[in-house]
Amino acid sequence: MLFRSETFAEILSNSGRINEAIGLREEILKKRREKFGEEDVDTIRVMGQLADSYKELSCFNKALALEEKMLRTLRLLLEQTEEVAEEVASFVLPTMIKLETSYSRMGRLEEVLKVQEEEFQILAVESDWSPANPDLSHTMQRLAISYSKLDRPEDAIR
Repeated sequence: MLFRSETFAEILSNSGRINEAIGLREEILKKRREKFGEEDVDTIRVMGQLADSYKELSCFNKALALEEKMLRTLRLLLEQTEEVAEEVASFVLPTMIKLETSYSRMGRLEEVLKVQEEEFQILAVESDWSPANPDLSHTMQRLAISYSKLDRPEDAIR
């Protein structure tokens, strides 16, 4: 039943019926939390979809609250068993990038920088500091821009 509702919410969203999609996604999230809990990967995925819908209506505070909660939950899950950590690892960086985007839209540059620095550390370790990794390279570019915006050029060039 939840899968069909999620599919219908996606159809509504793709049809430009964002308010209806939000209402349905809020209901789906409520049911998923009740049935599977906050730490369920699909519950986290639905939170991300709802956050995206909020952004489409410029409800950035609501989206941000969900994204921050998603990242906190993912971090907790990463500390659990290796099996659980492997399942959620692929959600962490995309969630961080979404959060970074939300902070940026709200003009919260210090928070943008904090997330970018954490992204950089994760990617650097994963790629053995290889500048050939396009994700690492892109994150380095975004970091340099953020340092520049915060009038920290010395950090941008290191």
